[in-house]
Amino acid sequence: MKISRKSGHEVLSHFAAMLSALLLRKGVEEKAADDISVEALDTMTKEFGGQQIYFPRDFKRQRDDRDSTIFERFQRNEASIDSLAYEYGISARQVYSIIAAERERRRREREDAEQAARAKELARWKREKL
Repeated sequence: MKISRKSGHEVLSHFAAMLSALLLRKGVEEKAADDISVEALDTMTKEFGGQQIYFPRDFKRQRDDRDSTIFERFQRNEASIDSLAYEYGISARQVYSIIAAERERRRREREDAEQAARAKELARWKREKL
């Protein structure tokens, strides 16, 4: 798909075409996919007409996936800090921050899982002692 700047009706037409294609891939028949995409765009123009809307390039889920991949590749010694920074188009400092944050997130998840297991074991022990 060629990326270019579009304005006004071109953007809406492009959205309609993209939505219709996605619906077709999900098994919706062509006529229904076209109808749904046109109806969705009519709703969007009524809701957001006249407003400028910003679409961020990376959503939180995508960023979380990227961060997890960076951490795993670093942990497995598949790539250096500098090569990860270059590959993902971020600074080495950001890579260090991502690794630290991901390490902390995973530590918290492990601790939460261990605490839940201990609580479950305590509840079982109390149940059996009564």
